[in-house]
Amino acid sequence: MTNYRQLYEYTVRRAFNCGRYKDPFCLADGDTYDTSSRSKEFHNIKFGISASIKKVLNENADIYEDKHFIYRLRQLDNEIWIAENMEGINQIINETHTIFLENLDLKLGL
Repeated sequence: MTNYRQLYEYTVRRAFNCGRYKDPFCLADGDTYDTSSRSKEFHNIKFGISASIKKVLNENADIYEDKHFIYRLRQLDNEIWIAENMEGINQIINETHTIFLENLDLKLGL
């Protein structure tokens, strides 16, 4: 079983190369996932993933502009905002995390 709480935290921490709560928006922590997943809007999760994607795109789009995963990250950034349930959000978190791991040299900050 996938631990989406942990995937969320690691995705944000990788994007910002930071430890817990050390990203500019203090969203890099599994507690943010827990709290936001209980709300009906899921805003903090959506914002954390979107900010992570935008940061990675901003820093890497020119280098990898012809790569499919850059296009897919842009799609995921749009999809996260229209996702209406945790199942859809978790799929986006999982795919974003996988793209970060497989295509980019992003370190998990401490």
